[in-house]
Parts: sequence; structure tokens; C-alpha cells
Amino acid sequence: MAEAKKREAESKTKVDVRLVNDKTSRVPVAVSGTASALQMLQSAYDDKKVEKEDIADAMDGLSDSDLETLLKNFNELSAEEQHSLIAYLKKLEAREPERVERLRQYVSAAANNAPAEGGVDPLKPSLEPVSIESDDDDDYTVEDVFKSATEKVKEDRIRQEMEIVK
Repeated sequence: MAEAKKREAESKTKVDVRLVNDKTSRVPVAVSGTASALQMLQSAYDDKKVEKEDIADAMDGLSDSDLETLLKNFNELSAEEQHSLIAYLKKLEAREPERVERLRQYVSAAANNAPAEGGVDPLKPSLEPVSIESDDDDDYTVEDVFKSATEKVKEDRIRQEMEIVK
């Protein structure tokens, strides 16, 4: 990343030098020092055009191996870094679609190697066998369940009445 920042600083100085050269190479139009409206408009258009074309992205200097590393560690990047990487890859896809296509394999590989939420690997078999027939459910009758539910409702009503009295 330090190399990318260094390259960005170098490209900014190149843009500044080009802007100075463009401004000094323009021929003055009139002796009085005023420019025609058309020339002012053209110079304003040229200045913006240079700025848009020559603004270098901080990630432009990254190699495929750098991008591979970023993609493999995507989940460990900050949200801002993730958004920047996504935006850069979209720009890169417009310019070099075959390069982005090569990088897609690292996105797929990182997604396959990442553990599922909860840290449980769905492909790994469980070490503890689960008994289909549970002994706990067999001991209750309908009467037992009804009696327990009735008692629970009575207890809840008593608690509510106690809270109202307070």
C-alpha cells in the first residue's frame, strides 16, 4: 500500500507539471490581455478534461499479486478499504476485463475457504451423534402436559395480580 501511495504522489506531481506546461504554452490572444469568450470556454474545458483523465487512482500501481492478496483477505479489510477495492475493480473491469476475470478466481476461492457464520464447517461431519428417538418426549401424557400448562397459567395470573397490588 505504501508503494501505491508513493506512485499516487508521483502521478500528482506529473499532473501538476503538465498543467503548468499547458498554461505557459498558450499563446496570448490579444495585446490588451483579454481573451475571447470562446477561448476562455475552451481553456476551462481543457483544464477539467486534464483533471478527469490524469487523476490516478491509488490502486493503479498494484500488481495482480497485490490484488490477489487483497481479495483473499477481503473480510479483514476495513469497510472503507472494501468499498475502495470494489470501486477500483469496477473501473478496472471497464479497462481490462480479462485481468478482472483472472482475479475473480481469488474471490471465489476466498469465499469457499471462509468459514460459515457461527464458525461451523457445513462439510465437516458432526462428532456427536444425535439420537432420533429422544427418551424425554416419551414420558409425558396429554394429562401431564395439560396439568403443567394450567399451573403455569395460574402462576402467571398470580404474578400479574401481585404486580398490580404493588
